[in-house]
Formats: sequence, structure tokens, C-alpha cells
Amino acid sequence: MSEKYFNMDKKLITVAEMYEYLHVHRGMLMKLVKSGMIPHILIGRRIRFVPDEIERWLRRNRIPKNESIA
Repeated sequence: MSEKYFNMDKKLITVAEMYEYLHVHRGMLMKLVKSGMIPHILIGRRIRFVPDEIERWLRRNRIPKNESIA
């Protein structure tokens, strides 16, 4: 594995931390995980999120201010 990918200084984000950060219900976050829509990793049966991957995912999925989602 590439040393560039792993940065031991960065903490992995737990499910509880992620749904608080995104301001969504736990169920909504789990739907995103199960559908593969949000990047995550499994450590055994535990779900974790890599901060850099989440930042990239948020930027890719951002809706510009002038566009409506309704």
C-alpha cells in the first residue's frame, strides 16, 4: 500500500461522529453507507470514514447556490 494513502496522524471518523458532522439522522447515514454512496471502510464489522475522502465526497456532491434541489 502507498504511504501517501495512510497518514497515521489523521483519526478515522466513527459513525456517531459522522452523522453529527453531516447533521443527518443515523438511519440516513446508514442508508448512504449501505448503498455505497458515501466512502467508508470496514474494520471488522465497524464502519469508519477517512476524513480526506469525506472532504472530497462533499466537494463532489455540492450543489451550487444558484441550483434548486426541489
